[in-house]
Amino acid sequence: MKPVTLRADVQVWVCVNAREPNATLASCTRERGEALAEAFRREFARAAAAHKITFWVNRTLCQGFCHAQGVTVTIEMTKVLQSLKFQAVQDTDVAPLVASVVARVTSLRPSQA
Repeated sequence: MKPVTLRADVQVWVCVNAREPNATLASCTRERGEALAEAFRREFARAAAAHKITFWVNRTLCQGFCHAQGVTVTIEMTKVLQSLKFQAVQDTDVAPLVASVVARVTSLRPSQA
């Protein structure tokens, strides 16, 4: 076994799990998950250019917090050692979430005096 050191400042995990139509549990659904993953990728790309941060957006299967009204998303701020999990994320939530994460990550950088 070899430990891995992540190089990205932020890592986003977006559920794209699609359950069978007759499943008793809700599903994030592949279509919503894929669209949300791309929305996070676009929004973080803008932020990365402006704030010099690095990011990865990953697709996952079930994260254990299924919701019929949106997608489950986990955001890891690797340099800050903080992880946030959200349920029922909609496309309108992406920009505010990215702005909040970017503010948190950049606020902990050493000042350049």
